Amino acid sequence: MRTLVKPKIIIIEYNSTIPFDIECEDNIGGNGSSYLSINNHLSKNNYELINFTACNLIFIEKDFNQNENKKVEVFEMIERLNPIRFGFNNFGDMFFIENKKIQKKELFRFPTMKSFILFQPVPKFIRNITDENGNGFKIFKIIYSHLVLIIMRPNLFLKKIFDKIK
Repeated sequence: MRTLVKPKIIIIEYNSTIPFDIECEDNIGGNGSSYLSINNHLSKNNYELINFTACNLIFIEKDFNQNENKKVEVFEMIERLNPIRFGFNNFGDMFFIENKKIQKKELFRFPTMKSFILFQPVPKFIRNITDENGNGFKIFKIIYSHLVLIIMRPNLFLKKIFDKIK
């Protein structure tokens, strides 16, 4: 005989890097499912979201709750957590989005880009003068980045030169 276990309260971790309006179910155990996927699944199974943290969702069975705990809506999560939004331009720079606008405070070079040398080798004052399209003091950034490479990883610098010569 098979016994069905149906908990009254479920606390489940979700992938907070996935935007709240995206449905993404992690079936292989990688980075976790999105809020929307978990919420949709548990809502179909008679649960409602009553609280949350930056990485966990707390659901309660509707019949058990009997409207004692107020149901949490997604706009409340967005308001309280203020999730970080970001994007990439064609040059591999990462930019941040707040209030549906690109913030030009600072741009970060994404580590998987081919021309990437070290994690964030360019100082903040140089990154700040670059716009979201990669324009700015590009030659100064390249020179600075190569100076850091010569000092910190001379063998990698020589390899880069030899690769360019080939």
